[in-house]
Amino acid sequence: MKNMSSNYIIKGICIALFFFFASAAHSDEKKIYLWHKEATAKEFIRDICAEFSKKHGVQIKAEYIPVNHLKQALIKRALRGRMPEIALVPSDFVGLFSLINLSKVPASLNNPDIGENAYGTVRIGGKIYGAPILGGNHIMMYYNKKKVKTPATTWAELYAQKAALEQQGVKPIGWSYNDVYWFVGFMGPFGGWPMEGGEITLNTKAMQDALTFYKSLADKGLIPQDCNSGCGTDRFFNGEFAYALNGDWAYLQTEKALGKDFGVAVIPSIGTKPVTPMYSTHALVFPGKSLQGPMRDILEQFTMTMQSEPIQRRWYTALKRLPVHKKVLNDFKQQADPNQRQFLRQLEIARAMPSESSMSYAWEGIRKGFYRFLAGSLDAEQASALMQKVAESHD
Repeated sequence: MKNMSSNYIIKGICIALFFFFASAAHSDEKKIYLWHKEATAKEFIRDICAEFSKKHGVQIKAEYIPVNHLKQALIKRALRGRMPEIALVPSDFVGLFSLINLSKVPASLNNPDIGENAYGTVRIGGKIYGAPILGGNHIMMYYNKKKVKTPATTWAELYAQKAALEQQGVKPIGWSYNDVYWFVGFMGPFGGWPMEGGEITLNTKAMQDALTFYKSLADKGLIPQDCNSGCGTDRFFNGEFAYALNGDWAYLQTEKALGKDFGVAVIPSIGTKPVTPMYSTHALVFPGKSLQGPMRDILEQFTMTMQSEPIQRRWYTALKRLPVHKKVLNDFKQQADPNQRQFLRQLEIARAMPSESSMSYAWEGIRKGFYRFLAGSLDAEQASALMQKVAESHD
């Protein structure tokens, strides 16, 4: 009798465990992972995912990964482990389409409410590998109106303001000086760009001139060479700097920090030649060919929701981020205040970030030559030659 009782207990435990693990497996099948790098929009994205999950009965779990780690994280997961079904990434990530097995976006997801320019940022070889969600992603100049009455329009003008600012105990300008995304815009005034006609173009006179000019800004004392992201955020907010170069992703944060003293201007020109920062979209991409998997329908519904007019409007009303929905974008332009008009003016001057796969190799080459040039171990010619060599060795 005792043995029979024990057998029933064991069977009962086994059945319970079976249903527990079956339920857990079923639950996991209903869970979709969304990776993103939006530090200032973590709560916003989490809320959108929660609303969608509740409506559609599927859990979308948003995970924040810092931008400097997101690309490598996707590549590592492609080699081993479960990939996220969806990721919100800068549009140049589509250049990794073969490496991280991105799904091609089907015609059913080509939204006529989204501008063709936005789709152009995620198209390679005539195929679309992402669904644009946000525009911009470009750098502009912020300034503190308490420190600056008339913002400089050229670097020579900013240098002329240096002495008066320093007498007030204020440094002229701060930004992530050692970050190449800030640097590449300085190629524009000298007629250069990292890629032209699908070819990597780093070993050029334009690159050498850009490197020389960029380093001169630190040599002249306009910016501390060891400036990091804090120079354009907390230290700028605290009044240490009169100006800062930062991206549209920091617009709301900067506006909140400076209040009525918040000002926006176009990046100073080099003589009459404008600095041309990069712009891109942020797009939803589908790693691991997830659009060919069992979650295709729900992924398509989520994408259409993120591109819908109500959600696009929330991006710009709540976070001051640039929408890609044509009607919402037009409303943004019509209602823009003076600071937002400068935001849009800078975007008109910016150039699209190349989406070709080779741009990933170009970035690697730029970093290696750029860091060695700033450290003084290579001159401008040697640095540009190294950039090209490193980029082509991977191409």
